Amino acid sequence: MRKKTICTDIRCRKKHSAIGKVGVAALITVSMTGLTYPVHAFAEETAEQHVAQGDVDSQDQNLETNVADPVDEAKRAAGKRVYQAAKMVDAQIQNLPNLTTQQTNDFSNQVNSEVMKALASINATQTPDDAMKAGDAGVVAIEGVLKEAKEADEKILENERHEAIATIKKKMKSISNTIATSELPQAVKDSLTKSLNDQTDEAIHAIKSANSIKAIDNAKADGLASLDKVAQDVQAAIVANKPLEQAKKEAIEAVEAAGQKAHEKLDTLTHLTHDEYKRFSDMIDNQVKTSIDAINQATTSQQTRECAEEGVAALDSIVQMACNLDAQNAENNETIDPDLPKTFDASGLASGLAAAAGTILSALGIKSKK
Repeated sequence: MRKKTICTDIRCRKKHSAIGKVGVAALITVSMTGLTYPVHAFAEETAEQHVAQGDVDSQDQNLETNVADPVDEAKRAAGKRVYQAAKMVDAQIQNLPNLTTQQTNDFSNQVNSEVMKALASINATQTPDDAMKAGDAGVVAIEGVLKEAKEADEKILENERHEAIATIKKKMKSISNTIATSELPQAVKDSLTKSLNDQTDEAIHAIKSANSIKAIDNAKADGLASLDKVAQDVQAAIVANKPLEQAKKEAIEAVEAAGQKAHEKLDTLTHLTHDEYKRFSDMIDNQVKTSIDAINQATTSQQTRECAEEGVAALDSIVQMACNLDAQNAENNETIDPDLPKTFDASGLASGLAAAAGTILSALGIKSKK
């Protein structure tokens, strides 16, 4: 049996007696304040207030061996453990990086709810052993909320990982189909396929190892960039292994198509003068001719591809210059007095002058000639 401690100081005896009266009520009050005040300190402070106010029974002042009730002591100890567990669990929940604000708040509310349940159970106990068991059960329930929160946090990560891996695999499948349907030599296909598989495996491993949404996004972006590089290697290999005459034919077709689109765009620019329009049209035709000449002089499939790409880029530049001038002309036109007519109707003016002349000749008795 535990040895009882004897209080020799009258104020000490009064305080212990008061703590016995307010112990569990103090615990419940603490839980309602958001678990921000130590349970034992709260109980002692409340007891001090009772002593100061003279609320302790007068008979306690005459007891030479007054001791704290062991049941109340057990309740206070159990409540303190519940409070400390709740404080620790709530801090961990707040630090889970992937939960939404609503989820974080919901789990925090569950912690507070378990605290209230535990304190009510502790309050209802009649023995120190039962008080401690009630406290243990409360701690287990609170830690159970933390487990649920961590599982929810990890589920969010798993969903992000799943979507990221699906994106990588979709990209990989597209590149793989390009390799399979190409006319590349089998040895080249095998080499490109190995590179594609290696980059895919690396990306998936990085995604699976990521422990935050940001890290997953970064791993996915890096993986897609690596696969883009493989896709470029595939296209380069296709061009390099393509017969020269076929490569030239396709390159010329690409330049001619770009020239046609450039002319179509030029036709939509309504603020160019006739001379401006003709100048840009001639520039387009000259660029197409220059690019085709360069393609015909190329000696490798790679050179033909480069000539075509440079030609298309030059045509785009010409169209952009035409668009800029058209926009500038439109802006200048808007600065003209809006009350002035936009166009000059010469036929209307001639008709009006003829009518006026006819009226004057009629007044003079002269017939006008039709």
